Amino acid sequence: MLSDSLIRSLKLGDKKRHTDRDGLVLELRPSKKQLKKIFIFRFQWDKKPQTITIGEYRTVGLAGARDIALAYRNMVNSDIDPRSKNPEVEKARITFGVVADQWFQKYKGSWKDSARNRHFKSLSRDIIPLIGDKSIDDITKADLLLVIKPHEDLGHHDVAHRLYARLQSVFEYAVGSSLTENFPFIGLKKALIPKPRIINQPAISSNDAHEMMKIIKKTNSTKIVKLYMELLAHLFTRPKELREAKWKEFDLQNAEWNIPEERMKMGLPHYENPILPIAMFAYLVCGKLKLNQVLHDNHDDPANY
Repeated sequence: MLSDSLIRSLKLGDKKRHTDRDGLVLELRPSKKQLKKIFIFRFQWDKKPQTITIGEYRTVGLAGARDIALAYRNMVNSDIDPRSKNPEVEKARITFGVVADQWFQKYKGSWKDSARNRHFKSLSRDIIPLIGDKSIDDITKADLLLVIKPHEDLGHHDVAHRLYARLQSVFEYAVGSSLTENFPFIGLKKALIPKPRIINQPAISSNDAHEMMKIIKKTNSTKIVKLYMELLAHLFTRPKELREAKWKEFDLQNAEWNIPEERMKMGLPHYENPILPIAMFAYLVCGKLKLNQVLHDNHDDPANY
């Protein structure tokens, strides 16, 4: 039996043909640019072996190929020559999962690593398991809500709207590529709860800063977390930048912290100089943290202490 992981692992020099079920066979065909992995359907007609090419793995997908092979097998069992055009078989060729993979492969080179990983995880975790095997032509608003609503019901409205945008982008690609005329999004956004308006917390005034530091010292947090909050209050970096910091980024002898660009928002430095001077108080806090080995190379989160 074939599996997606097995198919992806196949390379030049491996066995040429790999059988599945219902007459489905995967055939490896070397080409100048790459190794092509082609699905074919094998059957007997008039007591002679026959084959029909179904399509390439990267465009048809394993689930789609199995659907087509099963449709062909049913035709043979009903004494119908599957080499004749059959609309239902042709329709089964293009599933949402196949189109979503094409969309991902097309655009992944234009995304940063973080965005590429986010799209991949969302597709494989939240979308494909629910509607990946459905024909792109047959997907309805109800199917899309099946993907989106569970997150909305949990109060994850931002996630729900990102899923909506991702699904819409896949369908825009499908329509633009003439893979379908189906676009089940008219009125769908009105069925979603609007994203909550983001209200930024007001900045702490200079008059309130002293009181804030006293409150930090009085919290029930661990000593490590208190030091972390004190350091954050003096350095004014984003919490994630400090949480993921490594000791090798710090030059305590010169009281400097060199923040790598890839950990900054948008992957770009938001300071003129990514080397951040460390004030005397922050320097002392760093010393205390170093003693407790929080900011070390295994990315331990102070919140875990």
